[in-house]
This record gives sequence, structure tokens and C-alpha cells, in this order.
Amino acid sequence: MAAKKTKKIEEVRVSLLPEEKVVSKIESRRTERILTAILAGTILIIVSATIYLRAGAARAISQAKIQENALAALNLELAKVETSVRTGGNVGQRIEFAKRSLQNHIAAERVADVLESSTVPEVYFTQFAANTDGTLILSARGKNFQAVTRQILAWNTHPQIAHSRVSGVSATVDKLGNVEGIDFSVTLTLKEGTLIWKP
Repeated sequence: MAAKKTKKIEEVRVSLLPEEKVVSKIESRRTERILTAILAGTILIIVSATIYLRAGAARAISQAKIQENALAALNLELAKVETSVRTGGNVGQRIEFAKRSLQNHIAAERVADVLESSTVPEVYFTQFAANTDGTLILSARGKNFQAVTRQILAWNTHPQIAHSRVSGVSATVDKLGNVEGIDFSVTLTLKEGTLIWKP
């Protein structure tokens, strides 16, 4: 018999899908390393940027606080200056008000000035009264008649005294008849304007 010839049929398969490439293990590891390095670099950049930005923000906040404190100090100084200016204006107004109030005001210390400048050393006053029209009523005691005479002359020649009127003169004597003192009363009329306050 004739040998039978067997036909070999080869199978051919046709696929419309693209053929998968098989990546070798080496290429796969290399790709992993590259991706890991990129990821690590990205994380490092983000962490560095975050640290840098936070440090910059802290410096900016610190500078802002310094500027804020400086501004507060300047505002305080400005408030002091404004208060000073307002007070300075008020002082001027107060001085002007005081001057207007004191004009034609009776200055009682002028009575003491007139008495001090017109009294001789041997005479002293035991009482005195004054009124606003410039009249002084005094009770005085002199060492002797000569002292009383000098005192009357001093009053009559004083530039701020218009005239003087002595009354009630009496002498005090001891048992031997020696004069111990002369008591007298006097009315002094001051010149017009002597008691008026003058700036």
C-alpha cells in the first residue's frame, strides 16, 4: 500500500489585536527607578518650597509686627503733639481770660507793698483795714514823737499816697514820766489806680 501521506496542517491564527510587547525584567526595573526618582524629586521640591515659603512668611510677619509697632509709636507721638498743640492754644486762651478778669481787679498785695515801702523802722502797726476805694485805716505805735513825725513825713512824700490824716494820738509813759511809745491812728488815701492789678 502505498504509504499514505499525511498532510500536516499548520494552524495560523490571525488576531486583529496588537501584539503585546513583553518588557524584559531589566527594562521594568529601570522604569521603576526612574519613576521613583521623579517622585522623590517632586516630593523634595514640594517640601523645600513649603519650608522656604513658611520661613519667608515668618520673616514677613516679623517685619510687619516691627512696622506695626513703629507705626503705633508714631501714632502715640502724634497724639501727644496734637494734645500739646491743643493745650498750648488753651493756655493762650486761659492767659487772655485771666488778663481780662484781672483788669481793674483790686490787688490786695499792693496795700502791703505801699505800707512796707512807706513805713519807718521805729513804727509798727497794730491793726489795719482797707477798702476797695484805696482808703487804709491804721492803728500804729511809734517809739517816740520824732519817729511819729518822720512817719507822717514819709507818708506825705510817698508817690502812691494822696494824703494822710492822723488822729487819736496818745503817749504811754512810765512811772518816771519817760515816753514808752506813741499810739496813733491814721487814715491813708492812696492815689487812684494804686490798688489796680497791672500785668
